[in-house]
Amino acid sequence: MLVQTSEGGSEIKIANELSEETTIETVEMFTAVKAKKHIILNHKIVNSSKDWIYGKESELNVSRKSAKVQKSVKYGVAYTGSLSVYRWNTYDKRVYNAVVSLYAAGNEVLTPSMIYRHMNGLDGRQGVSDSSIELIINSVDKSRETYIGIEFENDDSALKGTLIHADKVNVITGKYSVVGYQLKEKPILYQINTKQIITVDAGLLNTKDRIKRDSVNAVILKEFLIKRIENIKAGKLNPHIRFEAIYEELGISQPTRKNIETIRKNTENILLSLSDKKYIQKYDLYKQGKAFKGIKITTRQS
Repeated sequence: MLVQTSEGGSEIKIANELSEETTIETVEMFTAVKAKKHIILNHKIVNSSKDWIYGKESELNVSRKSAKVQKSVKYGVAYTGSLSVYRWNTYDKRVYNAVVSLYAAGNEVLTPSMIYRHMNGLDGRQGVSDSSIELIINSVDKSRETYIGIEFENDDSALKGTLIHADKVNVITGKYSVVGYQLKEKPILYQINTKQIITVDAGLLNTKDRIKRDSVNAVILKEFLIKRIENIKAGKLNPHIRFEAIYEELGISQPTRKNIETIRKNTENILLSLSDKKYIQKYDLYKQGKAFKGIKITTRQS
């Protein structure tokens, strides 16, 4: 059973199936496989993660509005760790997609540096700052400590487990020992429906030619734009992207003048990089009155 309702009310008690943390094991030197493709999970459960209600069962319509038969899934989410900021956010989704991409490429042991480099389309030669590594570790640990149960309508199968089922290990690479993760199974959100994914060349994530420093916002923005462009190419979205939608993706409700200038500059630089790679043909800024309202994408299919 996915969830159990307490007799005294509607609160859902999700069973904690997590095993307690054991002594960290050591994994000897391994050969990392560079992921040539980047996978973006596109299921509605993933896309609606900012609206997850922790500790209660939720129901989500997963059909298109035009579908004659509407389908839904039920799911419950619970955090079982000790982080004060435990909600799964947009950056956590970016880290998760990187983990999925590296797993799909054949990696079962991951280090934070591997994850960071993939998120930014880099090879193994670039150094990674301690602060970036700490962000990755906190994010992966959050996913290891977040339990989800999913039931599909008219389907006997159900998924239960942590977002990432992995052991934290010491990885020996050459002369160094670093914290890493040994995946125990396919990431659970990657098990939902492999048809509801977007797959692109991982090299698109490398924007060093235009953006020298990959900030958290730049990482979030890159995948947001790529996902929107893929939907534009598929005819699912019109070619206009409002800056308000970008602010919302970045979690900025009231952008300052500096926010607006920085985000517009980063957006243009990312799009210039994508144009250089011939992923899009061009982009144009458009205004509402005297203010820039958004950007219009011209794909190479247009």
